[in-house]
Parts: sequence; structure tokens; C-alpha cells
Amino acid sequence: MITPPLSTPSFYTAVFEHDAAHFVLGLLAGRDAVKDIEQLMVTSLDMPSDVQCTNELRAATDEVMSHVTDDADEVDTEIHFNPMYLPILKENLFDKVEVDSDGDIVAIDGFGNPFISMSLKHSIPDFPGIVEARVNYKQFPLPPMNEMLEQHEQLLS
Repeated sequence: MITPPLSTPSFYTAVFEHDAAHFVLGLLAGRDAVKDIEQLMVTSLDMPSDVQCTNELRAATDEVMSHVTDDADEVDTEIHFNPMYLPILKENLFDKVEVDSDGDIVAIDGFGNPFISMSLKHSIPDFPGIVEARVNYKQFPLPPMNEMLEQHEQLLS
């Protein structure tokens, strides 16, 4: 398990597409959004914890989705936490490792960047991935991936 230093700030990035981009741009610009913008990326200010950052991101994306969908729309929401930040897992993380042709670890359970703690994706039938976002830690010193995996496995023993 990765344990970031207590003072490590977090921030989120979110990419809004189509109607979601128009809505967010309208909020930021204080007027009707320019309709020729199809994608908007927002990066938050630093926050003192990943929990606060995750909560604020979820509230913000839920608010956007409530304005760009109606009750008849089927919204699919996927939330995925980086298993390297979770203290107890039932599965073996070595089974979720992706390696390159040299045998080097490039991702664990789909997370290619060890500083991403959570990813979120809202989709509707006409626009898969209308909102995609993630919570990131500011960088801090990390041991090599294989050492982190071995430490994680020792926690489970």
C-alpha cells in the first residue's frame, strides 16, 4: 500500500464533453456557453486531502450531470480506486500488473500513473465518457513499483 506523506495535497482534473462542456463553460463564463466548444478540461486548486478532493469532484460532476441529463436518461457511472492506496484487498495485485516488452511494470489495474488515486467516468448512451475525471496526488518520493507490490503483499500475509 502506498501511504502518501500527511502534507501531500491532492487535486482533480476533469474533462467535460459536448453538453457538459457547454454547461461548465457557462458557469465559468457567467453567460451562455459558446456552442462550438466540444471539450473542456478543468484542474482544481490543491486540496489538503484526497478524501476532500474525491468528495468535491464527485459533487461537482454529479451537479453537471444533473443539468445535462433528465430523468429518462440512463447514466452509467464508473468509479475506480487505485488499489495501491487501498489497505486491504482480497486479490493479488501481481495478477493485475501490466508489463511492457522489457518486463517493466507500466500499470497496475489500469493505473499507469501511481499518483492517481481515483478515476471517475459518467456516460450516457449518446455520449460515452461525457465526463471523465481523476483525483491526483502532488508527486512525492516513491519506491520502485515492484517494491511497492511486495510491500502490499506482505501487508496481506
